[in-house]
Amino acid sequence: MSRVGRHKEGRPTPRTAATAVYIGAVSLLAVALLAVSLPATEGVLGVELLILTLLGAVLVRLEQFTLQGKTWVSLWSIVLLACSVLVGPAGAAVAGAVMGALQGRDVALRGRIFNCAQASATGALGGFAYLAVGGRASAAGLDGATAVLSDLALPILVADVVQFAGNVLLLTGVVVVSRTGSIASVIVPVLRSAGISYLGYGAIAFLLVVLWRPAGLGPAAALLVLAPLLVAQWAYRQLAEELSSQQRVMDVLVAAVEAKEPALTGHSARVALLAASVGDAMGLGPSHVNDLRMAGMLHDVGRTSLPTREGRVHTPSASPAGPDPYPDRGVALLRDLPFLEGALPAINDHRRAVEGGGEDLSSDARILGVVDEYDLLVSGARGGARLTSEEAVASLERMGAPAAVLDVLRRVVSRQVGAP
Repeated sequence: MSRVGRHKEGRPTPRTAATAVYIGAVSLLAVALLAVSLPATEGVLGVELLILTLLGAVLVRLEQFTLQGKTWVSLWSIVLLACSVLVGPAGAAVAGAVMGALQGRDVALRGRIFNCAQASATGALGGFAYLAVGGRASAAGLDGATAVLSDLALPILVADVVQFAGNVLLLTGVVVVSRTGSIASVIVPVLRSAGISYLGYGAIAFLLVVLWRPAGLGPAAALLVLAPLLVAQWAYRQLAEELSSQQRVMDVLVAAVEAKEPALTGHSARVALLAASVGDAMGLGPSHVNDLRMAGMLHDVGRTSLPTREGRVHTPSASPAGPDPYPDRGVALLRDLPFLEGALPAINDHRRAVEGGGEDLSSDARILGVVDEYDLLVSGARGGARLTSEEAVASLERMGAPAAVLDVLRRVVSRQVGAP
């Protein structure tokens, strides 16, 4: 057993013991559900179960992943839901146990036991729910659209909801018992990230079942339904890796700025977050907001090309004659990175928003300039006293910053300060 969670002398802590007891209880639940479902299920260990289990095992090894923290792609969950219909509660319990045991490449033994029991139990519960609301175990009688809707589609939806609820409850239990988080810290992110995805899983599982049984395609249905999803998953994975690479590039550039100007440590990240929030509040589209976020992260990159004395943060009133030199230098450094094309205009012009810029400034430049100056004032990065939010906004008003942006900035900052 893992040494994590033990005292120095090797005795298990109460937290470790409670977690072990909980995992044992979930395992007993899975075994009990399988035992109850076996007598009522004919031909559980058939060819269909073998094919579905192998298919789920292949898909689970692809692992689920997230895209920008929002999209969950988990194709094996679709297969588990289809098992609830095609091979009944007992078959879904067996297939779920195999899929759960294969999750993760570096999961400890007790984690694998929990995953195995969790997937088995939720598979069986989905199968029971499907039958309880009138779902048909065979294709007989599913001739018309009404029968397909009432005896197949709606029961699959109920099974989908039950499986999702079972997963959330069992996962919440282990997190709470092990004291690695709170109920809210588990349920809220899961509902936000996976709730809608599970409805999609239900629709895809319905299509898979219809092609498998009523249409009579059998295992070939899996190729028709899941092959396009595998291609889509591969494309999403490539996009996720590209976004990760872009973030690493930005992190390196920001680190260079902060190494040259320690007073700016954390400034870029704060500006990026606040600029994106202001842009979103002003009704900019997602792509526009993302460009603004990247501009916020990299707006000071040009400082790395200035002599150290020139690179130091200064007040607009103490600026040398003419516009600040670093935005232009930043654009010159970044223009060969295609993914930053939409961010470059704001980086180039943002200082003009608080240094007497003209009416030709873009909304991005105005937002970025105001937010940049605001954070410098409230963080004390200039070396002076930190201003309050109200004092910083008043100072920006005196500089002639755009009133429309300042109004939205007030609202956004007020919400952030008032948030729990």
